[in-house]
Amino acid sequence: MVIKTDKADAIVAAATSQLGKPFDSRSLKGFLSAKFPGIRDWRDPDSWFCAELVVWAFERAGYWKNPPLPWPKNRVSPTDTLLLFLTDDNFVNAGTFWEPIVGLKMEPWER
Repeated sequence: MVIKTDKADAIVAAATSQLGKPFDSRSLKGFLSAKFPGIRDWRDPDSWFCAELVVWAFERAGYWKNPPLPWPKNRVSPTDTLLLFLTDDNFVNAGTFWEPIVGLKMEPWER
């Protein structure tokens, strides 16, 4: 996705400030579980789940005052992130986003 914003440098700076932090396996267990993931703060900067880091970096850079998550919860899934940006007016490549990537080679098991 290409998101056009004057906050791009701040978003990248926020995300790269977290380099070296561990993967948040607790969130992955919660994400894959049928149970609600329990009490946790998805903004806790000690470790990250990929989707949470993306939304946190946008939020930290001031892109949103509060991320417009579909409902209040204590995790951000990849689907949440996709839905946030699919409905964002700054999503500039929406018309071509779902098109195949020219030159991309996939293994038979990936199809």
